[in-house]
Amino acid sequence: MKRFATNILIRNNRLSIMQNNGLTVDYEILNNEDYLLELKKKLVEEAQEVFDSKNLVELKSELIDVMEVLDHLIELHAFNKAELNALKKEKQLKVGKFDKRIKTHYIEMPDNHEELDYYLSKPHKYPQIK
Repeated sequence: MKRFATNILIRNNRLSIMQNNGLTVDYEILNNEDYLLELKKKLVEEAQEVFDSKNLVELKSELIDVMEVLDHLIELHAFNKAELNALKKEKQLKVGKFDKRIKTHYIEMPDNHEELDYYLSKPHKYPQIK
């Protein structure tokens, strides 16, 4: 008998599918706080699977998973989708979309620039270069 650690949030029907296939599954039903944390972890996991997808079929499947997680995050917080879409449009007007495909390689700023602290506070995302 082999045992594998999983520690992941799964879709509702997945549990019965695994049990019906002869697997023993140790699981728990999460409270809201833990559910939120696991949804956030699942979003990162699914986003990585989008990145790793090898073809359009895989990409489509992984995007569906991302959308499912986002739907549950929205539902858990009782966010209004219309309000989120309005905020999205507001942000698009302010800073734009991604449709012009612009990718930066580096930025330079003076030592007294108002955004300096932001970049310094995230060295894992914005490492300083010489």
